[in-house]
Order: sequence, then C-alpha cells, then structure tokens
Amino acid sequence: MPSPAPGKPSVLLADDSPAFTISAIEILTRAGFSVTPVTNGLDAVAESRRHPYDLVTLDVEMPGMDGIEALRILKGASPDVPVIMVSGASTIQTAVAALRQGADDYILKPPDPDDLVLSVQRALKQRALVEENRRLVADLKAFNEHLEELVRERTAALERSERKLVDYAHDLEKAHAELLAGHEELKDAYGRLRELDGLKAKFISITSHELRTPLTTIAGYAAVLSTHSLPEARQRAALAAIDRNVGRLAAIVDEITDIAQLKEKRLYMRREALDLATLLPEVVEELRPLAEGRRQDLLLEMEPDVPGVLADRSRLTQVFSQLVLNAVRFTPDGGRIRVTAKAGPGSPAPAVVSVSDTGIGIDADRLETVFTEFYEEAPWTEHHSGTTGFRSGGLGLGLSVVKGLVEEHGGRIRAESGKSYGRPGSTFQVTLPARADE
Repeated sequence: MPSPAPGKPSVLLADDSPAFTISAIEILTRAGFSVTPVTNGLDAVAESRRHPYDLVTLDVEMPGMDGIEALRILKGASPDVPVIMVSGASTIQTAVAALRQGADDYILKPPDPDDLVLSVQRALKQRALVEENRRLVADLKAFNEHLEELVRERTAALERSERKLVDYAHDLEKAHAELLAGHEELKDAYGRLRELDGLKAKFISITSHELRTPLTTIAGYAAVLSTHSLPEARQRAALAAIDRNVGRLAAIVDEITDIAQLKEKRLYMRREALDLATLLPEVVEELRPLAEGRRQDLLLEMEPDVPGVLADRSRLTQVFSQLVLNAVRFTPDGGRIRVTAKAGPGSPAPAVVSVSDTGIGIDADRLETVFTEFYEEAPWTEHHSGTTGFRSGGLGLGLSVVKGLVEEHGGRIRAESGKSYGRPGSTFQVTLPARADE
C-alpha cells in the first residue's frame, strides 16, 4: 500500500464502497490532500499504525470490523487524530454513538463535494488549534518555570542580604533598583524586599537601644571607679554591675549569632545521648533563684517513662532555659511556673516537655507570631506587680532562636494561651524524637 505523499495533508479513507472511494479520492485530491484508501476497519487500524495520518474517515458499516469499533481502537491509540464518520443510512443513535467514541464529525453519503472538503478542513483546523494550544500551554509552563527560577534566584539574593542585616543597606538598595528596572514580574519578591528593609530598621533600632543601656551603665561605673576613691563594698558593687552588663552584652551578641547561624544552616551541633531526667532538673535549679526572687513557685514534674533524646546538651539547655526564663518574666509575683516531661503518643514515643505559667498569656491572634524575629511579647505594665517587675526588653529573638534549635533537633514547638480558655497563663510545648535505642 502506498505511503502518504510528502508535503500534503494525509487522509486515510476507509470505505467498502468503490464508488464512494473513487469519488472521495477525486474530491480530496483536487482539494490538495494525499488520500490512502482501505476497504475495512481492520485495514484502517493496521494502516494507521504503519503510518501517522493527519485525518481518518471511517464508513460506519464495513465488513470484518465496522467503523464504530475501528473508531474506538484508533482513538484509544491516537486520541488527537481527527476522525470523520461516513454513513449511507444514518440514525441519531449511530451518530451519538460515534460522537461519544470521539468522532470529530459525521456526514452522510453521498456527500456534497464542498461539504466533504469543508468537513475535512474543519477537522484539521481543529486539530491544528488543539496542537497550537498545547504548544502555547507548554511555552507558558516553560515561561512560568523561568519566572519561578528568577524568583528563586532573587529570593536567595534577598536571604543573603538578610544575613548581613546591619551593613547590607547599600546592596539592598542596588538589588531593589535592579528589581524595579528589569523584573516587573517579580512583584512578590519586591514585597519581600520591603519587609526585609523594615526588619533591618527595626533591628537597628532595637539593637542600638539594647546595646546602649549596658554600655552606658559600664561607662558610668568605669568613670566612677577611675575618678573616685570608693569604699571596698561600693567598688565590689560597681564591679558586679559592670560584670552583669558585660554578660548582658554577651547574651545579645550570642542571640544575634545564633539567629544568623540558624538561618544559614551552619549551626554546629554536638549530639549525644541525653537523659531529660538529668538535664531538666539542672535547668530548673539554675533559674530557681530568679523565681524565688519574685515569690514564684517553680515546679518540675517528670513521668518515669520519659524517652531519652539525641541532642546537643548546651543547645537543649538553652531552649528550656529560655522558655523558663520567659515564664518568670511574664508571670506576676507570687505566680506559678510548671515544667512537665512525659512520653508523647506514637511509636516510638517522642519526649514531650511543657513549660506552663500563670502569667499574662498570649492573644489568640499572636500564637503564630510569637516565634518570629523581633516579636515583642507585651509591655511590662501588663504584668508588673509587687516590688519586682520584669519587662520584655531584649531583641525579640529568644523564641525565634528556640524554635530554630528545636527544629534543628528534628522536633517541633507550639504555643497555647490560657486566654483562649478563660484562664491566665500560657504553655509552650516542645516535642523531640526519641533516640534510636529507646
């Protein structure tokens, strides 16, 4: 059987009527099509597998395999190939059956030459439109992927700028100008840039304030010690104040370093098998004097089956110390702070440590934001009581660092406020995976 002529739209014509076949070949050839005839459905299926045709016409009634069955097989193998059904005695049921099987058109014998040519042209045009639409969708997908790559590249550049925080202003303005000049499609990235700019200003403001206070205290006591002859007791008091404020400066630097290392995924972790039954009492006892200074009850309750964990001792101590210290800060004098540890649900059971207090609590709409950088817990006037008043202060990085450290250990942390249940206080719950040998 001859192959379709190159350079012309190819039509596979399946019909057992010689008269129709000759007439159709003449009409379609004159219209510029290359026509290959077969006499039954089996040959039509075989020929379509041997050569790809631009269009197929099928007689509904043919020996061996009828047109409807051949249509089903052809559409199953090549759904996009247009198929026109031809019949000399059509019924509505036959036409509906053909269209349900995927036929693109249905014409009656003998067809008007113009109608036959128009039906073929229309089906081929429809196929061309489908292919063009598919190409456009592919181009759009490729363009979207390109845009996503540009977004990823710009986001990475912004995150690098974020890690520098104080000294990145010049590069930030340059990146901002580049975005406005050449990448209108990166509006989301531009919004992120503005957010980082605000964080930078907030960071500079908070950091300068937090650094200035201890530096002023240190400078004041140093001036007094260098220009005055003080009694020994006052000298010791001045030196103790200088030492406390040096420690405060060191803590600020440590917080900034921790958050930077966590964001850069380069925080060093020295993991070892740890028993929370040993670590938690150490944390509680170290902070007990602060609680007692505010007449607070600091309780530790541990169930006997708390799983051991694989963790960095100093970092895990930092996590629980920060949570207990926050509870002390935001609980009025005479309040209660409770640290509990137990095995959580699941197999293997994780370790679950909760720090609960009877403090001021957290508004429901802030539960998701308490772990963000520079979060300000509350003004001190909301929880000031007695002679000892704590205020939030600090850089607002403590809980952000805690969340990062917990996640570095493969765990998770969540906050719950008593305000949601009509009672005081809040609870921070840390869940850590048990070590493999548990």
